[in-house]
Amino acid sequence: MHCIILAADFAPRPHPFAKNFPNALLPIKGKALLDYLIEDVIKQKEISHITVITNAPSFPLFHKHVHNAYPETAITVLNNEIADEANTLTIDEDILVLTSDTYSSLKLQDFIRFYRQFKSLTTAASFSTPIPFYIIPQSRLSLVDSYLKENGPAALGKLFAWAILKNEPVYTYNIGSGFAHDIRTQQGYDKAISSGK
Repeated sequence: MHCIILAADFAPRPHPFAKNFPNALLPIKGKALLDYLIEDVIKQKEISHITVITNAPSFPLFHKHVHNAYPETAITVLNNEIADEANTLTIDEDILVLTSDTYSSLKLQDFIRFYRQFKSLTTAASFSTPIPFYIIPQSRLSLVDSYLKENGPAALGKLFAWAILKNEPVYTYNIGSGFAHDIRTQQGYDKAISSGK
């Protein structure tokens, strides 16, 4: 399984740290949100590759952070604005997609275990609140290509809605009373800071 962490969003406005600071590097309880994701990913034996995809302004920050924080772990950081780098991402296995602007109590071990039951498109939620984490099985990677040809580049969340309309089975892992906070808003970031983990 290849884990892709989407990390191209900037901090909420107004934000006390910086106007153009990446969401994934915002501190929550003493460490960056990205670190919570990577630390959980590293624990999963099924995951063979980790790729962080960001944008040009954030690339130097992510490259430095990832290589300083995880010198023993092979993590690729790509700039999504450079076509040659995007083309180097060849995937021939299941894909776990994590967005770096959601702080949640979801445990990847449980999410992956749920996915293994169905081996189909899988997403997550906390009760009725969607958590933008996805698993796309290798056998359905062609579906992503079809979606992009039909709709152009778009959020993976829209891919799943499109797949449902195409009668593709989509399963949702519900973490129940756990939490999920979208830190793209100041209110969501404040809730994340006051949540447990």
